[in-house]
Amino acid sequence: MDPLFELRLGLLRDLGIIIDDPDYFEEITNRYGYHEVVWQYLDHFIKRVNKESITFKHPTTFVEIYDFYCLD
Repeated sequence: MDPLFELRLGLLRDLGIIIDDPDYFEEITNRYGYHEVVWQYLDHFIKRVNKESITFKHPTTFVEIYDFYCLD
């Protein structure tokens, strides 16, 4: 696997994003762009941010983020 892909996957999982299918995550982010899909829409799922942590509104999945991207 690509080291950059593994880094991105690990970062999102560390933030609490649920990624059930890493192959699907890789396919979508390669096709549409990691920043365009993830970081452009992630703020819609954030409940609270402070210096130590980010809290999401509910257990957020990559599929939900991608679905939101598709709506736009």
